[in-house]
Amino acid sequence: MEWRDFLTELHAQSETQSHQRLKLMSKIVNEAKNRRYDTDRRPKNALVEHGFLPHEFQQFMAVVDRPEDRLAFLLVAVLGLRPNEAARLQGRDVQGDRLLIPASKGGYEADLRLPGAILRLLPDCEANEPLLGMTKSKIERRFREYRARVGMEEIYGRSRPGGRTGLQERPLFKFSLKSLRYTGAQLVQEETGNVLLASRLLRHRKVETTVRYLRKFMKPQLEAALERSAGMLLDTKVDFPACIGAGDSLTG
Repeated sequence: MEWRDFLTELHAQSETQSHQRLKLMSKIVNEAKNRRYDTDRRPKNALVEHGFLPHEFQQFMAVVDRPEDRLAFLLVAVLGLRPNEAARLQGRDVQGDRLLIPASKGGYEADLRLPGAILRLLPDCEANEPLLGMTKSKIERRFREYRARVGMEEIYGRSRPGGRTGLQERPLFKFSLKSLRYTGAQLVQEETGNVLLASRLLRHRKVETTVRYLRKFMKPQLEAALERSAGMLLDTKVDFPACIGAGDSLTG
């Protein structure tokens, strides 16, 4: 049965059903539709599981010639800042060699020690002056400009139809500002094997969110750990504790 025919029949049957029955039927129909008819749905966002690899990031930064752009991209990639968080930074958020990251609802969300490469790029500005002097949209526009210049406009796919007409699609790029944000967390997870540190860097409320983005990089670490544990179990001799003497019996 086609989906349109099914909807027509369901509409005819709904005339005689109670309100509670209709709510239950609606829930079942929506679950079935998502499972059977929307199997080819495309993701809304770009491939966020893929951050920049070190050589890809170096290749990208090689064409970035404006100091304020280099600072913005390093704040996003190294410190895991969201583009809107980087745009909101002001001079008072820099305290010596530490950066205070403002929360969305006032106060400060976290403070991090700034690496030397970022400290050297910080401009001299007053407490109430913006650190970058760019809005979020300008950061995104500059990123697209450099991405095109370096030839990283690799399209991952196209979004689901939407917009005012319901038919508009937009290209999804493999390298985006969102994937740039997960570059530092990806490297932290690879270097330490600790997803909690990566989650702390990205300031996710739940570690499950970080795992969803970085799980593709956790499998090789698991396999390497299995190799090491197997080697330890096979190569290490097991000695009984000294309290078990010659006349002791393990079976009683």
